[in-house]
Amino acid sequence: PSLGTVGVGGLVGRVAENAVGYTTTHLPVGVVGGEASALALFGIALVGAACVGWAIRLREGPGPAELFFPLYWGVVLLWPVVWSGDRFALPLLPLVFVYGALAFRAATRRVPDAVVPVAATVLVLAMLFPAIDGWRRAMETASACPADVRERDVWACYGGGVQSFMAAAAWSGQGLPDDARVLTRKPRHFYLQSGVPSRAFAFFEEPEPHLELADALGARYILLDQWDGFARRYVASAVTRRPGAFCFVGGFGSAASGGSQLLGILPPEARGRTEGGGGDVRLESCPDDYSSSPGGTTLENYSSSGRIPLLEGLDS
Repeated sequence: PSLGTVGVGGLVGRVAENAVGYTTTHLPVGVVGGEASALALFGIALVGAACVGWAIRLREGPGPAELFFPLYWGVVLLWPVVWSGDRFALPLLPLVFVYGALAFRAATRRVPDAVVPVAATVLVLAMLFPAIDGWRRAMETASACPADVRERDVWACYGGGVQSFMAAAAWSGQGLPDDARVLTRKPRHFYLQSGVPSRAFAFFEEPEPHLELADALGARYILLDQWDGFARRYVASAVTRRPGAFCFVGGFGSAASGGSQLLGILPPEARGRTEGGGGDVRLESCPDDYSSSPGGTTLENYSSSGRIPLLEGLDS
């Protein structure tokens, strides 16, 4: 996304990668779950049957659905791979099932009528069986969520990445100066939880766009979180390349289970020009004026040496 444009070669590669991803992962995950065995084979069979059924409908007389199906496929195949996912596959699933049923009907046209219902039942059970265990675990988790929410907070049933993000936001509302502005992955969530103005960080791996955006907005903070992979890809890469431009405010949660780190962005005159190398990235603690209660913070400091766990392994 940081490049803004894509050439013919990049577009072909994107379409190919998305085609493999949606066929072997995103579409079948929406049916049988992500832990089912032979997921790729199931996806190939599902998409293949849907294409056959779509071709049958074209011969019989196409309708609006037959136009929507290839056009929507075109949209998801052209979409940047970094944003692809099963949520974009959901609108395709009803048509995939309908076209798959048409393909099944065509394949069993010469099969005795008494056998067709049996074959259809076996086929449906074969699709549902791999998902049963995943559904059972999901039901157990959903059943336990109300109690977790009552005992802890409204984010208790979310993963560690979301919980640590919201914990960082909640602390920022009390622990940062009144004029603070923070660059984050989810500015609206951060603002609603903290009351601190926030903007999305730059989707660049180089540090300069992040620093220029921060200077333009007067933002002195950036959150390195694990809500998804974006902060690790862009913020962590920028910090790794120029650690002298950043400092460490504090950490929230365990890095191994989705923790977040709130980093300070130093003023231009205080930024070191030295580029980061391989190995651990170590940041100095931020000056006292980066916190409204210097010395009194209860944040979990991951290391007295300023080592940032989320930055480890980026050069490997």
